Amino acid sequence: MGKLGNFFNKLMYGDPNKKDFTAADLPKNRYELFWDVLKIRVLGLMGVNLLFLLFALPIIIFLFFSLFAISEQYKAAPNMPIEDIIGNLNWTVFFCIPLFALTGPAQAGMTYVIRNWAWGESASPWSDFWKEYKRSWGKATLYSLLCAIFFYAVFYYVSGLMLNPDLNKIVFYLIVIVLGILSLLFLLMNVYVYPIMVTFNLKFKQILKNSLI
Repeated sequence: MGKLGNFFNKLMYGDPNKKDFTAADLPKNRYELFWDVLKIRVLGLMGVNLLFLLFALPIIIFLFFSLFAISEQYKAAPNMPIEDIIGNLNWTVFFCIPLFALTGPAQAGMTYVIRNWAWGESASPWSDFWKEYKRSWGKATLYSLLCAIFFYAVFYYVSGLMLNPDLNKIVFYLIVIVLGILSLLFLLMNVYVYPIMVTFNLKFKQILKNSLI
């Protein structure tokens, strides 16, 4: 019973031979911080991501069935004009705009929980998620709606250029490069929007400005 007793003692009170946690054991860079949070909060991260997935499910399901319907339509009519295919894709992306807007507050809630864990603070993947969801609902919805509209406009404009037979190829590539750079800047800005949103009490315009900078 000695070994069994030691096992339960370690289980209840911890390993007495394990050294104390000191300042030297703290993560020294972001790479170590990432693995430290992942190791300690792996179940919590899974939980908060599942919560976010609930809000992403509508757009995932809609995209799946829409693209499936377009592919079946193309199989039934292989000679379908490219204009019709791109038109169907345009409508699909357009109807994704309100569905994508639903994910904004959930993104804010998830960011708040993960930010607290990265700071070494306690956070509940359930209650803190919903607290930030309610607090950032307006700003997060507006930003996710702005993102959806921006990328729909880029897709719509580029697809329209592709169907223009009179457009010079050099001009087409220049426009695509400029739109690609703007889209990349928008994506890079997106990295900072939600952390700034959940950390500071700023107006929407200030959030965008600081994220862009």
